[in-house]
Amino acid sequence: MHKQHTAISTETHQLAMEMIEKLKSKQYNNSNHAALFAEFSVLFYIRSEYDEAHRWSIEALKQLRPWLPAGIIVDVLRQAAKSCVVKREFQKADLLIKEAVYLAREIFDTDHPKYSDVLTDYGFFLLNFDSISNSVTIYKTALDIRRTIFGRTNLHVALAHKDLAYALYVHEYSSGRFDDASEHAGIAIDIMERHLPPNHLMLASARRIKALILEEIAIDNASTPLSEQNLLLKSECLHLSALEMSKTAFGERNVQTAKHYGNLG
Repeated sequence: MHKQHTAISTETHQLAMEMIEKLKSKQYNNSNHAALFAEFSVLFYIRSEYDEAHRWSIEALKQLRPWLPAGIIVDVLRQAAKSCVVKREFQKADLLIKEAVYLAREIFDTDHPKYSDVLTDYGFFLLNFDSISNSVTIYKTALDIRRTIFGRTNLHVALAHKDLAYALYVHEYSSGRFDDASEHAGIAIDIMERHLPPNHLMLASARRIKALILEEIAIDNASTPLSEQNLLLKSECLHLSALEMSKTAFGERNVQTAKHYGNLG
């Protein structure tokens, strides 16, 4: 999401809000806004405005009705769960994401993209809830489903590799065995670079993860200074690249930009 796209999404959000107010003023109460409010939450989540993301996800939950399409219900539950995770409301997130997993499995079965999407968010919950080993297992399953559906060089598959790479990085932090994490991060970057322009924001997260892994490998190579310095230089270049992408998309005063500054430091 570059600055131009951010401006367009902000404008679209404002237009949608005006339309809702017009409907209210005409006392038209038959429209359901669950999907729309969930998209509002996604917008603020991407912009790292987590209070607003959480607020809109709760509003989306309030709009849920049994007759809504299953895909909308699942997406609202997923987004509400993610918003609760970043607000550290883990008990609520647990209930929401498990309901989404059960519903997606029942309605779409286990070989459907929607099920892999839900598993990705379940992995995110588990990773943040310090159930790291289970998180790795869930991310691997999500990757397998996406590879079967989309093939090996699809962007959805790249994102699954990126998520698994980070989970493996966290999981192996104490052991120092980062080969698998490094491989998945590298595959994610290769696929993204094949399909995306060089400054695309999607690459920022993948490069950041690869950089973090290279740092740890460098520390393990401290006995061979040339190898250590080479790895640290590669890591610095990746962090600088990710930082520039974040600044272009979000500006200086943003949580994501701060995260990249911290990693570079």
